[in-house]
Amino acid sequence: MDTIEAAVRDGDFARAQDILATFSDTPEGNPQRLALEAACAAGRGDFDEAVRIWRRCDELFGLVGEDLGAFGLALEQSGRIPDALSVYRRLQVTREGDCLGAWEEARLQGLLGEHAAVLNVLEAALQTAPSRKIEIRLRAVRARRAAIVGRFAEALADYVLLARLQPQNPRGLLGQVQVHLKNFDEASARAALAEAAARHPDDMRLLGSEARLLLQYGDDDAFVVFVGKLAALPLSDDVYRGLISNLFRSRVWFFTEELRRRLLAAAGDAGRQEILLGVLSRQVSSPDENLSAARKAMDGLAAHPDSPAGLAARVRLATALIEAGLLAEAETMAGQLAISVRDWPHAPAIMGELLEWMAVRRGDVEAARRAYWRRRRMHAHNDRTDELDCVRMPPGAPPEVAVVCQLRNERVMLPAFFQHYRALGIERFVMIDNGSTDGSFEHLLAQPDVELYRTYAPFRRAESGNAWTNPLIGRPDYVRTLCLRVDADEHLVYPHYETRPIAMLWRHMQAEGSEVLAGFMLDMFPETTDQLQAEDFVAASTFYDLPPEPAPATSCPYVAHRGGPRRRFMDGPAVLLTKCSGLRGGGAVEQVHMSHFASPATVSSVSMALLHYKFRPDVFERAVRVAGERQYASGSQSYSRYGSLQTDQRRMLRSDDTRVFNGSAGLVANGVLRSTPAWDDGVRPAPVRAG
Repeated sequence: MDTIEAAVRDGDFARAQDILATFSDTPEGNPQRLALEAACAAGRGDFDEAVRIWRRCDELFGLVGEDLGAFGLALEQSGRIPDALSVYRRLQVTREGDCLGAWEEARLQGLLGEHAAVLNVLEAALQTAPSRKIEIRLRAVRARRAAIVGRFAEALADYVLLARLQPQNPRGLLGQVQVHLKNFDEASARAALAEAAARHPDDMRLLGSEARLLLQYGDDDAFVVFVGKLAALPLSDDVYRGLISNLFRSRVWFFTEELRRRLLAAAGDAGRQEILLGVLSRQVSSPDENLSAARKAMDGLAAHPDSPAGLAARVRLATALIEAGLLAEAETMAGQLAISVRDWPHAPAIMGELLEWMAVRRGDVEAARRAYWRRRRMHAHNDRTDELDCVRMPPGAPPEVAVVCQLRNERVMLPAFFQHYRALGIERFVMIDNGSTDGSFEHLLAQPDVELYRTYAPFRRAESGNAWTNPLIGRPDYVRTLCLRVDADEHLVYPHYETRPIAMLWRHMQAEGSEVLAGFMLDMFPETTDQLQAEDFVAASTFYDLPPEPAPATSCPYVAHRGGPRRRFMDGPAVLLTKCSGLRGGGAVEQVHMSHFASPATVSSVSMALLHYKFRPDVFERAVRVAGERQYASGSQSYSRYGSLQTDQRRMLRSDDTRVFNGSAGLVANGVLRSTPAWDDGVRPAPVRAG
């Protein structure tokens, strides 16, 4: 048996099986042989056979310890996940001393995206941890998981304790760095990293944390310095590539040619330059490329489609099918996934968004909504309205329609903003001033129809404002109010907006049973670059490009518009233009991914567009400021591109796809806005189909 066990440990399962075949005793009389038979079956990928053998062994002898854990793993890999969880819970009872059962259940729940279950299992295990070593391991795992779901205080407490319990190991301090970065607390992240560097100056793990900090807060010069620092270190190619990839990520899409040259010069030898060039050359994957990669990943797991990896691969493939427009195939795959988990208490969180999409597609928005909020409750409720100081609350009940807007230093935009929305009939503006220094706050204070808040907290930490605006929109007394969340440079329009107030459209939406008013940003621009800073930016920016064809998406409004003239002007990746700007208040619907998407809801049959005045009197000064503040996605790197427009005066901005803005009728005719006969005729609509 020793020879067989050695072969199993070495992964030579064919040799182990050949030796086992020479034994004359029956498997039923030898538990050690049964265990080795099961290990060989699992080793060659025959998990069903491994389960059969382990089950037989359990019936005859009663499995305990590592054999019971191996039985659970075979169940898991064969797709019998509820049975695997039962075995791991049984293992917790029989192996309390090493918490093996807790480890295995927490690992499996994590693969399924069940973060709350993971934390519950780890918390229970910590209560009975038999040794300091196991306690440290449990706290490290719990801290990582708590940070994932936004429970930053809990994660930080565990990492602080780990730093005290293991002063010779930087894990606790580096964990604190990651929590502070997730919480967008730059000063605390830098302080924890500096302490880690002082205590562990030669530990290479610090480089990864430094790279992630620079990803969020570094400027071009900091990138160049870090690449030069790596050039002097004896790193393997894989480690170097990983550090560079984590350093740049999506920011690389917006690097200027000058920055690329500086980085290559700092990289050192030709080998490092080649690796760096490969990272710098990465582009956004197309839907077809994503689909091809997802199909390839699924091919390797086809034999075990219900294993955790198989379920994840199927979700990935179904999502890629949706984004590629192959909706019928995607719905078939989503239906098959639902069948795979129909006997579970609930579908695992990794399937959540996909199955919610399918429910909406089949007309059951309420089922999708229930599933979404179940998933949502796993994460810390990110309500940061305690960061807002209420400066003024106008009297009276909420109006039919209200504008919700957070801003910073938008004084130049505010007169046109208020003029536009008051013309639509808006009587209440819920405005959040985020530490303006240009007179914006004072201007807002002078407006009698403004419900005014002020905060100096980081916009990015508040989920790009969602942690402020979602709770305000979700106030119970706003349940009959359409809330328009817009930026100060966005003017919302819809069919017949010139003659019909927005409250009339909201009544139309309520009659048809819709809760979300969706559309996309329409970047407005002047004819030439020398007009980019015109004082009357609305009069100067009368041009727009025809919209690209939208792609299907899994989140409300279930389509994604990407493109726009900024890509053409500044040679960058396609910009996400989709917006769910209008939504029913009261908390049944919330915005996600900033205001681009929303939780499951019925979308209005009439669409809107946001006339987006990115090119304004202070466009270049604002680009420099925003790039330095690092509060937007990709570290605000996209704003570094605006300088190319400033140096290219008299450049013609129009193209063959450019049209002149002449009101809502033209936008409908050009496919920018969607209307319906009922809205055009002003009659009571029939209820719309969900989604």
